[in-house]
Amino acid sequence: MSTENLTKDNQVEQIIKRMDFFYENRKYDHVLEEYGQLMRHVPDHYDGTLQAGWAHYYLGQDEDGAQLLKRLVSLYPEDDKVHCLLGLLYRGLYQFEEAIFHGKKAIEINSNKGFHYLDLATTLNAKVQDKHGDSFIFTGIKHPTILEEYKLELDTIVELLQTGMKLMPDSASMHGLLGFTYLRLCMFEEAEDAFKTTLALNPQFVKYYVVYGKLQYFLGRKDEAKKLVHLALTINPEDSTALEIAQYMDKEGEIDKYGAIYAVQIKSLHRRIVQLYPKSQVHHLRLIKILFHFGENEPRKEIKAYLKLNPNDLEMNLSYGKILYDNLEYKEALEHFRRCNTIFLDNEHIQNWIDRISESGSFVINFIYWGIKPIYKLIIWLIIYPCLVIKNSPAIIQFIYLKVRNFLKGGKDEISLQYTGRK
Repeated sequence: MSTENLTKDNQVEQIIKRMDFFYENRKYDHVLEEYGQLMRHVPDHYDGTLQAGWAHYYLGQDEDGAQLLKRLVSLYPEDDKVHCLLGLLYRGLYQFEEAIFHGKKAIEINSNKGFHYLDLATTLNAKVQDKHGDSFIFTGIKHPTILEEYKLELDTIVELLQTGMKLMPDSASMHGLLGFTYLRLCMFEEAEDAFKTTLALNPQFVKYYVVYGKLQYFLGRKDEAKKLVHLALTINPEDSTALEIAQYMDKEGEIDKYGAIYAVQIKSLHRRIVQLYPKSQVHHLRLIKILFHFGENEPRKEIKAYLKLNPNDLEMNLSYGKILYDNLEYKEALEHFRRCNTIFLDNEHIQNWIDRISESGSFVINFIYWGIKPIYKLIIWLIIYPCLVIKNSPAIIQFIYLKVRNFLKGGKDEISLQYTGRK
């Protein structure tokens, strides 16, 4: 080898060393300056061009970086690193189809690298964000076809991240993006687990304190939400998103001192989620818990809908029967608990309710007639009902006396007649 070649090789080696030094110290402008020197000697140097591409990426110079990498990918079409970086540069240019193509190509070439799955998932997330925004899961109710496509895109992100986490189980970024995707899908319990893992792996990850705070807010836990947002601000007092949310919560607290508006908003939110997932037991049950949390003690319609999906939930069956009983619908309550008794054999709580309603052969019948003129109600109560139900002369006379007296005094058009039979 000639002296001239040795000198050239030595110069290239020294340039690469300087590029490595500047890159490690995040002096990306200097990396590109050195790369300019490198191009005079070796225009298509693999390592140097790849490093220059990353420097452009970190400087936000996506167009310049993409031009470099397009040349490199033509020379190294089966190199996963080149495809990966070109995909990231296209993402920065909002050219999502090209970014997705190269992200998939990187995985196809090397399926054992966890970062490839994270990068492709992040690209898909950016595409969804750009196309639909954060709240499409709710506004998209009016566009069911598009909404299904949206859900499928989010499901794909989940699958990619779950695969990637098998290779990189300690990646806080993966767990965080997974939690954010679950949040968009309204899978709140899964999102909460993911955020907890993220912050355990990286307690300084500011943006996920903020997103976790949003989740707590959606779950009706405003105090916990405030704590998480304030934690984010202790780490970075200038975080714009955290500042915006903290200000919103403070302003909301001044306007809505007793939380009435907040309660309405959160209940409405979870009712919309049930509309999105009408066959999901999880979302129906969460709505019921939210209603109980905000003091709505008789979510009868919601529990009934949930029990159609999951008739084997003992707690909700007991709650539904209690609501019937508290509303004086004793006959319906008794029938409900007897049905439960066929599902939950020999259950003490159910048997106690049955005994309570029909103890010693007693039963209570409620009749409420709405929209019937008082004179017709009087005829029903004084003639038809006593003869068909009571069938006992002294009792009929007493009943008529009490009913007439109640009617003349302007009493309610409601009767609760208790008849105790013999054992």
